[in-house]
Amino acid sequence: MTNLIDQFLHTNDNKERDELWSLIVQSWSKSFELYLERTKTICSSSSLSSLSFNFIHQYLNQYTKKLLVDNTDLQRHLTAFGLFFDYNLKEIRSRNHNILQNMYFSSCTYFELIVLIMKVQFVLFELNIDYFIGQNTLLGALRHHDIVPWHSIIEFNLPLLSKKKFTNDINKNFQLVLQQVNDTYINKKQIGFIYRVFTEDKSWPQIEIYFYQENSTHIFDSYNNDELNMKIGYLQKTDVFPFQFRPFGPILIYSIRNPYAMISITRLDICENLPWNHRLEKETDSDHQSRIPCEQLYEVYSFVQTRQSWRRGYCEETLKTKRIAQRTLSYFRYICQENIVHKLG
Repeated sequence: MTNLIDQFLHTNDNKERDELWSLIVQSWSKSFELYLERTKTICSSSSLSSLSFNFIHQYLNQYTKKLLVDNTDLQRHLTAFGLFFDYNLKEIRSRNHNILQNMYFSSCTYFELIVLIMKVQFVLFELNIDYFIGQNTLLGALRHHDIVPWHSIIEFNLPLLSKKKFTNDINKNFQLVLQQVNDTYINKKQIGFIYRVFTEDKSWPQIEIYFYQENSTHIFDSYNNDELNMKIGYLQKTDVFPFQFRPFGPILIYSIRNPYAMISITRLDICENLPWNHRLEKETDSDHQSRIPCEQLYEVYSFVQTRQSWRRGYCEETLKTKRIAQRTLSYFRYICQENIVHKLG
């Protein structure tokens, strides 16, 4: 599969690229079906998960067709790509740490999160609204090809021009609920620019939505110029577009072209929890706020390894099992000069 991705990114022939993309989508579909089978054995008795399984059963083919198969403009412009070959629940979701605890230790809760992301992706595509993941979600995509295990929230960034269309229509689909965020952890100037999306049957997991403004050269936060409260910062459009399509657990998700314009190398090496617990909707107890070197977690959580590829000018990220076989679970390849080579784990 790694060779297939390499061939796809290396060719400039549109016909060959289309053929390779079709094979890649087939491979993703098989991998996702395998993840579903494993999840069903664990979560089939959960009444809440049954609603998510119903969504998958009804909409998976449409989801795949709209976001992958028919999205020719996306695949023709991809300069980086990768996916999970095998989202192994036992290997990835069954580990916990006593200091930075796994918020998605339950495979069923994690499945609810994945389906929520798929629902929002589907609606955004239908509304023709572009998105990219926020800082803390990007941190997980870079470190784990997944959510940060000890974080409770997913972040999507949307253009401010789409706010009215999004807020009017998001709750018309798939029993989604949209709620404006007024919690004490945000700055007053942010009120009206941050929302959360969840399903009507339960308020967690959630996706938090931020809106950004743009000019001819940059995108930036909508609400203020206070660096301490910035969610996006001040990013050059050349660092943002075209989006990357990154592996994020068993699905694929949009990130900015150069993730290191948003995430510093220093931040990648330090693992810390957030000051707000979205699951409990309260501030994190100061006694339980932790900040430790990520290397102390290598034996517990899976971390991505980054290195230069055999193909000149390219780099690759891999996530491997911790067993003796060291089997590759996920792979992502990109042009080195568009990122910074950084070895993790």
